[in-house]
Amino acid sequence: MSDRARTVVVGFDGSPTSRAALAWGAERAGDGGSLFVVYAFDLPPDMLGGTTYQHAVADHKEHGRTVLAALPEFPGVTVETELIGGHAGEAIAAVAQTRGADEIVVGAERVDRAHHRRHVGMDLPGRGGRALPFSEGHYLQVEVAGKLAATDVPDLADQFMAFILTDAFQSAIPTTNWMYPAMTLSAGLPAGFDTMIQPEKSLLFSAQEAADIRDAALEEWRNALSQ
Repeated sequence: MSDRARTVVVGFDGSPTSRAALAWGAERAGDGGSLFVVYAFDLPPDMLGGTTYQHAVADHKEHGRTVLAALPEFPGVTVETELIGGHAGEAIAAVAQTRGADEIVVGAERVDRAHHRRHVGMDLPGRGGRALPFSEGHYLQVEVAGKLAATDVPDLADQFMAFILTDAFQSAIPTTNWMYPAMTLSAGLPAGFDTMIQPEKSLLFSAQEAADIRDAALEEWRNALSQ
């Protein structure tokens, strides 16, 4: 067993992003490590009732078994699967706690960021769950809002732009968009942000730099998703 062997839980739904997460999770588990692959599905509404409800659940389970049966092999890594009905974020967090996971990797398109951050990224009881630092650096994500020059409601647009920069609007950004606000909040940042990792290297390419590396970056991305 390798000194770097870990127990890793991965959220998987068969999507390209989850396949990339799976490959990354196997790499993080390392030789002699364990990889628990979780496929979670939303339970149908109770109002379906009886046989209809059971058939709906059966269909979800059958699809999940098909997805999990197609998992690739990872030499040196023990892979186990979990098929769970319920919210994906809660399912992944529950498996991580039960299995004593060292890390969680989520690439499933169904896992909303807010729920994942509440139940996984900032609160993995007893395990100190937190984001992984990337040695190559973390890219800075910047989102913008603007006013169209051709708008037929310029005054309303101005009012909205002004509202965006109020404390009331910006205070919702940290735990809904999961980004830092564009201003210092009167109440400060929500709990959990003080435990976030501090990247040693931040990346922000110019338009020309991005164009120069685009082809190589796309090829690397395609290769990762094909694993």
